[in-house]
Amino acid sequence: MLKIKIADCYNMLNNIVFEAIVHRGMKKVQEKYLHSSKLSSNFALAFENESNENIERVK
Repeated sequence: MLKIKIADCYNMLNNIVFEAIVHRGMKKVQEKYLHSSKLSSNFALAFENESNENIERVK
């Protein structure tokens, strides 16, 4: 009975730590790429335009 309670506490603590690490990691990723979102949207637009041109050529 006591072992189960200790194991449950340990698992809960592991989950909390894991969630904190993941959340922190996601926040860092968001901060890192937030300023380049404009750049990536421009790249996506350019890629889409190029794809459309290629489709037109194939037709």
